[in-house]
Amino acid sequence: STLNAIEIRLAERCAGDIEQLSKTKEADSGKKELIGEIIGLVEDNLYNPDLSVVFLADHVHLSVNYLRNVFKENTGDSLSSYITQKKLALICNLLLNTDMSLSEISDKLGFSTKNYFFTFVKKHTGMTPGDYRKKMKKD
Repeated sequence: STLNAIEIRLAERCAGDIEQLSKTKEADSGKKELIGEIIGLVEDNLYNPDLSVVFLADHVHLSVNYLRNVFKENTGDSLSSYITQKKLALICNLLLNTDMSLSEISDKLGFSTKNYFFTFVKKHTGMTPGDYRKKMKKD
């Protein structure tokens, strides 16, 4: 009788563990879909001056902190850093592969002022946008 009771409890425990693992997999899948949606929103809104973590959280109807945590947990990178990297890559591409003026690039990417654009590029590349363009086109 005791052995039978142990077998029953063990079977119930295993069934509970399997159900919990299934729920965890579903949650992970949902988080991966969310990350894909966020990455798509970033790509689609690189030219949008309102692109920010708050903007993204509003679009997916989640709190800013939850979105930051899920993104970091699943990518290893902060969402703010990801946005900055993508924006910087676009700026560098425009500087090197177009004849757009610095003002045109700044305006196209929605920087509020030319000074902020220059500061952003210098902070992340160590050079002003003009110097970056000259140096990288030369190399």
